[in-house]
Amino acid sequence: MTTTITTTPDPAASGMSAAAQADAAARAGQLPDVRRQLQSALDLAVETARAVRPGQLDLPTPCTEYDVDGLIRHLAGAADRSVVAAAGGNVPEPDPYSDVTITDVVELLAATAAAFSAAWADDATLDQMVSLPWATLPARVLVAIYLSEITTHTWDLAVATGQQPAFEEQAVEIALATMRMGLPAEPRDQTPFGPVQPVDDDAPAIQQLVAWCGRNPVWST
Repeated sequence: MTTTITTTPDPAASGMSAAAQADAAARAGQLPDVRRQLQSALDLAVETARAVRPGQLDLPTPCTEYDVDGLIRHLAGAADRSVVAAAGGNVPEPDPYSDVTITDVVELLAATAAAFSAAWADDATLDQMVSLPWATLPARVLVAIYLSEITTHTWDLAVATGQQPAFEEQAVEIALATMRMGLPAEPRDQTPFGPVQPVDDDAPAIQQLVAWCGRNPVWST
């Protein structure tokens, strides 16, 4: 990937500035098709969520806003939006699934993952514009962003519950490239990301990804 996508938020508002959105739209055609990688990431998220034990649901996670229970619900909501986006138009805020048992949330996540490929089967879906609460972007850009989000949150869930998922190296490298190009190292005061964390240059791509997203790559409870 050699495209630069600027996603610096507007200092006066939450979300991407109009200029940043226009830049992303102009460069979208240079982005690779990462539908297959996002499908792989979703499947791994399901596998990881299903391996969580009931006694682990109140454990903290590297995503400090959520414990394990909340993170699974957030992950399911993000996955759901990655499918809804295939229809174009407006994508609402994710469903928090606050009144759903965690067992059912995991199965909803599995159903979403199973629906992803069919929802995005038409190549034309990648060329439509999609509006979210924080930006309006080409679908091709959003697929890459969702790949990064799902991969990072799967890592959050895995390390919080003592798992070691088999992340697909190519998918993680694409997610890392997307975040490095789209999320500036600083400033980050208008983003939901903490400061870039130190990590060795030769560390695995998954550690470099989460470090760029503000996580301690060797986090532990």
